[in-house]
Amino acid sequence: MRQKRYLIPAVTAAMMLVVAACGGDDADDDTPPVAEPTEDTTPELTAPPQPTEPTEEELAEEDIQAAFERLVVAWEDTKINTSDYATDESGWAIEVVESWPVYGDAGLEFENWISVWGTVGIEQVGDSDVAFHTVKDVELSDAEQVDLSDDETVSTATSTACLDQRNLELVDYNGDPYDAPSDPAQFQTWRMTWQFHPSFGDDGGWVVVDIALTVDEPCE
Repeated sequence: MRQKRYLIPAVTAAMMLVVAACGGDDADDDTPPVAEPTEDTTPELTAPPQPTEPTEEELAEEDIQAAFERLVVAWEDTKINTSDYATDESGWAIEVVESWPVYGDAGLEFENWISVWGTVGIEQVGDSDVAFHTVKDVELSDAEQVDLSDDETVSTATSTACLDQRNLELVDYNGDPYDAPSDPAQFQTWRMTWQFHPSFGDDGGWVVVDIALTVDEPCE
């Protein structure tokens, strides 16, 4: 009976050793606690920025670009088909240019240029490459009435364009190569002053009123 009396303490001690080997009480556990989930910090989705309405100056620049494109098309067409336009009448160039978006001194310049083509009897083969056309200095007038003699009432702008003409050929009306007295210009730079004329076209429009030509200045 004495051996039974010591059995329970021995078993209890063995169990305590097992518990100690397994880590013991939770209060003595050195394992770091699992972090609790924090508040969601995912940024809220926002709508993409909406396109802004173009300004009046930007709309004017678009109109000037469109007018310039029409001018170049008309200018090129006249040189390519000079024989269809030129006549023995001295004013044929005026009639051709009057529908172009040009006015005043610029109109006279273009009339003189195409008159030379008609006088010499040459045509252009190919199209010029517009390397660039940059519009700047758009100044819009808020005057209710436009008086072309009063600069304060006229909307204005300036622009610069460069035409690459290296791929062009000149021929006579028979299609034979034209032997020019000097090498044709490979580049033309146009520096233009624009005005908005309410009487041009159905709703008014931008026209070139002054143009300065520089030749063989490479387009950059």
